[in-house]
Amino acid sequence: MQRASSRLAEQAVATSDGTAGALATLGEGPSQQLDELAATIHQAWFHDLPLAPVAWGRNPPRRRLTHLRFGCYRRRKCCIEISPRLSRPWIATVFLEHVLFHEYCHHRQAMHPSLRREGVHSPRFRAWERAFHGYAQALAWERLALPWLLDDTPPPWYRAARSIA
Repeated sequence: MQRASSRLAEQAVATSDGTAGALATLGEGPSQQLDELAATIHQAWFHDLPLAPVAWGRNPPRRRLTHLRFGCYRRRKCCIEISPRLSRPWIATVFLEHVLFHEYCHHRQAMHPSLRREGVHSPRFRAWERAFHGYAQALAWERLALPWLLDDTPPPWYRAARSIA
């Protein structure tokens, strides 16, 4: 974790002014916000597709993980599952929006039979994904926050923001 803390100091990439805490976060009540965010993403970018139900997935083990799947599109059920680790109040909203957008791109692939023959993350898929308005900011936040997501602990910038309030 100390290596991650030094990375935090070195990488001021989460926002334009370099402060990760300046991004909007989920705060309390993330379940309700998940539905609202999914509806907003669907309406803005995927309104030509049927609405895919979005829900929190199963909780991963309560230990440090080596990897984490942020979301999953279930083709047979036509639904999206989001990792419960992303329900923490310190998660940047733009990051959760990006994960939802990514999974909706999978939904678009599944709804068009001609696109199903392409690879899951084909060049066309990557182009769709890069069209998301907060793409660069979400990826920067992910690189910054990943150690704390894997540990399932709040990052230092969140604790500092909470202690000031």
